[in-house]
Parts: sequence; structure tokens; C-alpha cells
Amino acid sequence: MRGRLNDGLTSTVHEVHLTVDPDAGLLRFEPVREGASAPEPWPLRLIRLIERTKTVARLTVEGRDGTRLAVDLAAREFLALHCPDLGRRARGYWSGGRVALWSVLSLGGLCLTLFVLLPLFAHQVARILPASIERGLT
Repeated sequence: MRGRLNDGLTSTVHEVHLTVDPDAGLLRFEPVREGASAPEPWPLRLIRLIERTKTVARLTVEGRDGTRLAVDLAAREFLALHCPDLGRRARGYWSGGRVALWSVLSLGGLCLTLFVLLPLFAHQVARILPASIERGLT
């Protein structure tokens, strides 16, 4: 199996051969290019699917931000046999609960501003407003 690995540290795309080591529980990478260093292996239990198109699947590993591996769908199906949580979302993705929480907090902040802070501010401004300007407003 082959893949294209972005290590998350540089913009370089590494062409790699993929080898599953089920005894060690690792996905190992062997560089295609001569003289290139081998990237650090990924634990099979931490590999997650990010995106799947008609031709390519993009994977990541939890704990290494920005790291991506693009493989064809046949390789993805093979990896699915060895990666128990491939379909599980990686930590850090927004869940429905988080979105709902932030929506409620935003709405609460808006209501606090409109119904408490703005009238309080208007009251303070009215107290220091000179009478001549107040007569001009009426």
C-alpha cells in the first residue's frame, strides 16, 4: 500500500509505503524516496478517518495536530480491518453538544447586553446629560 503523508511540521508531502504491524499495534511508514528518513509510526488504535471521497481517504492520528495521510479507498478498507476506531471522530471536533452550549451562551450574552447593560448605560448617560442638550432632544 502507498500513501501521501503530511507530517504537520513541514509543508513537504512524503510518498510512503504503508506496513501494518498488528503485533506491535502500529502503522509503519517506509519512504519511497531513497535517503529519506522514515516518519514515526502511528498507533493503530489512534488512527481516525477525516474525510472520504470517491477516490481518496484522508486519515489522521490523535495527538499529532496537522498530521495527515492520504490513501486510496482499497488501502482505507484494509486499514479499517486493523484500526478499531477508524470511524470515530478525533478529539477536538465540534460536537452537537458543544455547538448548542456556545449558542446558548452567546444568546445569553446578547440578552444581558440588550436588557441589562444597555439600559444601565443609558441611565448613567441621562444623569450626566446637561439640561440644554436634554431640551434639544425633546
